[in-house]
Amino acid sequence: MAIFEWRHRRRPFDAGGTRRRRFFSPLYSRNFKRTILFAVIFLAIFPPLYFHFKLRRIRQIVAQKCDWLHHPPLICAHGGDSTLAFPNTMDAYSFAIRSRVDCIEVDVSRSSDGVLFALHNRDLQRIARNSSVQVGDLSMKQIKELDVSEIVKGTLGSSRIPTLEEALALISNSVRKVILDAKVGPPMYEKGLAQDILSIIERAQCNNCIVWAKSDTLARDIIRRAPDTMVGYIVMVDPLTGARNSLLRMKGARVVGVYHPLIDEELVRVVRRRNKEVYAWTVDDADPMKRMLHLGVDAVVTSDPSMFQGLMEDLRTECLEEGFSIRTTRERYDKVIEACSLSKDLEILSFGDQTVIGERGINLSGGQKQRIQIARALYQDADIYLFDDPFSAVDAHTGSHLFKEALRGLLCSKSVIYVTHQVEFLPSADLILVMKDGRISQAGKYNDILISGTDFRELIGAHQESLAVVGSADASSVSENSALDEENGVVRDDIGFDGKQESQDLKNDKLDSGEPQRQFVQEEERAKGSVALDVYWKYITLAYGGALVPFILLGQILFQLLQIGSNYWMAWATPISEDVQAPVKLSTLMVVYVALAFGSSLCILVRATLLVTAGYKTATELFHKMHHCIFRSPMSFKIAKTCSKTCIYSS
Repeated sequence: MAIFEWRHRRRPFDAGGTRRRRFFSPLYSRNFKRTILFAVIFLAIFPPLYFHFKLRRIRQIVAQKCDWLHHPPLICAHGGDSTLAFPNTMDAYSFAIRSRVDCIEVDVSRSSDGVLFALHNRDLQRIARNSSVQVGDLSMKQIKELDVSEIVKGTLGSSRIPTLEEALALISNSVRKVILDAKVGPPMYEKGLAQDILSIIERAQCNNCIVWAKSDTLARDIIRRAPDTMVGYIVMVDPLTGARNSLLRMKGARVVGVYHPLIDEELVRVVRRRNKEVYAWTVDDADPMKRMLHLGVDAVVTSDPSMFQGLMEDLRTECLEEGFSIRTTRERYDKVIEACSLSKDLEILSFGDQTVIGERGINLSGGQKQRIQIARALYQDADIYLFDDPFSAVDAHTGSHLFKEALRGLLCSKSVIYVTHQVEFLPSADLILVMKDGRISQAGKYNDILISGTDFRELIGAHQESLAVVGSADASSVSENSALDEENGVVRDDIGFDGKQESQDLKNDKLDSGEPQRQFVQEEERAKGSVALDVYWKYITLAYGGALVPFILLGQILFQLLQIGSNYWMAWATPISEDVQAPVKLSTLMVVYVALAFGSSLCILVRATLLVTAGYKTATELFHKMHHCIFRSPMSFKIAKTCSKTCIYSS
C-alpha cells in the first residue's frame, strides 16, 4: 500500500512538467514570432541609420571646423612682427617679411611739418615716456631723433622710425597686401592728408595698398580722388553711445575692418553679400584666432603672426588627420593661373586652356612650358615643394612675379626647397645652403652668411658687377641705336622682353587666321567584333607551348569526378532507416570518404598551381614582347600615332 501511495504521489511532479510546458508554450505562439520578427527588423535597420546620421553629423562638425582651409585668411602683421621688434620699425617689418606674412598693417601719422611717418600715438608715448604727446606735435627732425633701441633691442640694426615712403619701399614688393591705417585728429589735421597718402602710394608704386581710417571723411576723400585705390572703413563700438557703427555705410569701399569681438556669422554673410571683404583686427589670443578661422573672415590682423601661423598649421594637421579633404576649385585654378602669369597666354591661344599642345598643336616656348609645369605643381596643394631652378627659362620680370606671387604668395605656408643660381631671391629665404663641390660649404640666414663667408660674398659681388655691366651695356646700345636712328630719320619702338614679342607673334598669327576653326584631334580607330579564335589559341599556347593545359584540364576533371564520387559514396553507404542494415561498416565509410576528399583537394591544388604558373608565364612573355616591339620600333611608328590630349587644364 505504501508503494502504491508513493507511486501515486509522482503525478504532481508530472503536473509540474505540464505547467512548465504551458509556461513555455507562448514561445511558440504566433504573436511571439511576430514580435521576434519586428525586433530583428528593428535591429537590422535602426543601428545603421543611427550611425549613418551620427557620422554625417561628425562630418558636418569637421567641415564647419575645417572649411576655412579652402579659403585661408590673409595673415596681417600689425605694425610688423611686434613680438620681435618695436612696432612700425624697419626691424618689425623685416621680421614680418621673413615670417612670410601675407600683409602688413602700417600706422600712418603726420608730423607737424607735414611728413607722413609709420608711427602710432600710443607707440610715440611709450618712446617719449609722455602720455600726452601726439605725432602731430613733433617735427620730422624730432621724430628722427627718437631712440627706439632703449625700449626694444632690435637684432637687425634698423630699429628706427621710418617714414611712410621708406616703409613702403621695403614691404610693398614683399607681401601681397599693405594696409595703411591713417590716424586722424581734428578736421584741420585731416586737410590734405588724403592727397599726401595717395602721392606716396603713387611714388612707391604700391598697387597692393589698402587705405582705411576711423574717419569716413578721409576714406570718402580717397575714393573721390582715386577710385581705383582699395579703400576700407572701420567698424567698432562707439565710445560715446556704446553702439556698433553702421556696417554698410560707405559706397565704393571694398574692405570692412571690424573689431573682432563684433564679428559673427550674420555679419560676415551681410558684408559678403555686398561684395566686400571682412578684415578682423586686432586678434592676439588663440581662442579668438580659432573663432575667426571658423567664421571665414578674409584677413586677420594680429601683433603675433608667428603664433597665428603655428595655430593654422596645427589646425590644418588636425583636419587632415580627421579625414578632411581640401577640394580644388575653379577659384584656386584662377589664382594659380594669375600667379604663374598664364592669363595672357591663355587669351592668345585659340582654345584657351583646352588647346591641345604637342603634335599638331601650338608649340609652346620654353618659358611657357616652365610656367605650366609650375602651375600644375601649385594646383596640387601639397605640403612640400621642390623647385630645381624653375625660373631659368623665364625673363627677369616674369621670374620676379613668379617668386612674389607663387613662392611668397600661394606657397607662403608651405615648405619650399628652392635650388637656384639667381642670388637676388636669397634675402627672402629662411635658410640658405651654399653648395660647393657637391658639399654644403655654408648654411644660415642671408645676413649671417654674407658677413661670415667669403665665397658667398664673392658670389653676391660678382652678381652685382654683372648686373652693372649689363645695365651699362644696355644703356650704351640703346643710345647708339637711337643716335643711328636719328641720323637715318627712323623712329623705332622697344620690342621689350622675349615673352612680349612671342605673345605678339602668336597674337598676330591668330588674327591673320581669322576666326579659329574647330580644333581637330585625331581619334583612335577601334575595331568592332568578336575576338578571333586564334587569339585565344596564341594565349593558351604562349606558356611552355601549351604543355600545362592538358594537366590543368585533367586536374579539373579529376576534381569533379572525385566530388561526384564522394557524394555518391555517402548516398550509397548510408542506410535509409534504422531497420535497414548498412552495406559497409562505419569505419570503412569514413576512410573512403576521407580518401575521396583528400584526392579532390589534391587535384584542386595541382590545378590552381599549374593555372597560376601558366598565367604568370603568359603575362611575362606578353610584356617582354610588347617591350621589345615598342623600344625597337622605328621613329615613323611614334610619329604616325595619335597625339595624346595633353591639356593645360584637365578636369
